[in-house]
Amino acid sequence: MSSPHEQPQGTQAQHATPTRQQVMATPAFLYATVLLMGAIGATLRYLIELIIPTQGFPWATLLINLVGCYIIYIVYQWFDRRVHIPHPIARGIGVGLVGAFTTLSAFCTENLALLQAGEYLLFALYVSATVFGTFIASLAGWATCSLLAYRRLKRIQRRRIEHRLEMQRAKSENTSDAPEERRS
Repeated sequence: MSSPHEQPQGTQAQHATPTRQQVMATPAFLYATVLLMGAIGATLRYLIELIIPTQGFPWATLLINLVGCYIIYIVYQWFDRRVHIPHPIARGIGVGLVGAFTTLSAFCTENLALLQAGEYLLFALYVSATVFGTFIASLAGWATCSLLAYRRLKRIQRRRIEHRLEMQRAKSENTSDAPEERRS
């Protein structure tokens, strides 16, 4: 009689440890990554708000939203397409970290406070700076990705040219080392 701890043959493969790719492909891994990155993003936001005084004007939120709009484009364009960071990690950084780092709710709350305090000029400046500034920050993120992609393309082209030149040199050395045929 077999012991209760023995497994029938063939079931060991069913209980094999999953590979890293298999684990990363699960929805649970994506949720955990977004959750962890969200905690990091929210903590960074809180720390910046502690460091930067917001007396009269919400400088911390403006800075956070500008930086976030710059980073989000890089995350989705560069990380996801060129650096080949696994999709769940890229989504975790984008949705979790940057999403929790930036916030529309703080922007709206601070604007409402400015209006209630009668600070109409500061309200207009803040809305304008946020709308145009975040657009420009996103544009800067796009430009950064374009520049990095251009540099990468140039490096690849340079390597290909160098490789071709090496092949031509090796070929010419091989033909010059071969003994010449004698004519009779």
